Amino acid sequence: MLSAICESAATRHPDKRTPARIRLHCAKTIPASPNSKCLRCLCEDNNIQVQLEINVADCCENQPLSSAQFSGEHNLTGRIIRIMRLDVALAHKIAAWNEQGLLRDLYDCYYLVDILGIMPHLDTLNLRLHSALIRSGSKSKRLSMSLDDLKKNFQEPSRPYPADPGRRG
Repeated sequence: MLSAICESAATRHPDKRTPARIRLHCAKTIPASPNSKCLRCLCEDNNIQVQLEINVADCCENQPLSSAQFSGEHNLTGRIIRIMRLDVALAHKIAAWNEQGLLRDLYDCYYLVDILGIMPHLDTLNLRLHSALIRSGSKSKRLSMSLDDLKKNFQEPSRPYPADPGRRG
């Protein structure tokens, strides 16, 4: 296994001065691609690629998670790590699906709801909907929505994606 450190000036530690440093353990690390909003790293092992997206926020509601089961399978010591609360993550995924219409966001929503039984954190979803940035190709537009607007958009069967009737899959 290789160990890689992704570092980006665009993605900074909460103290705003220190670049974020993320240590990845995987067989092959593909170079990170920083941009103004996040740091993306791809890891590959056994022909399976995983994309990690690292974002910075002023605060992040989180929960503890044990890595013991996964670590044990690889003869590593388990640790307690903190991850974004799953209900908050689901709210962000629903908003991302609404804004971008990417199937990976829809799959993540399916997994969180149907497999894990998670319900979205409504305060977070309302906040994201209030300042939605709808993207279609190279164009973007701001749109303020309510939960009722989102529900109506999801119920329209003729629309390929919830937020923009002109987008195609």
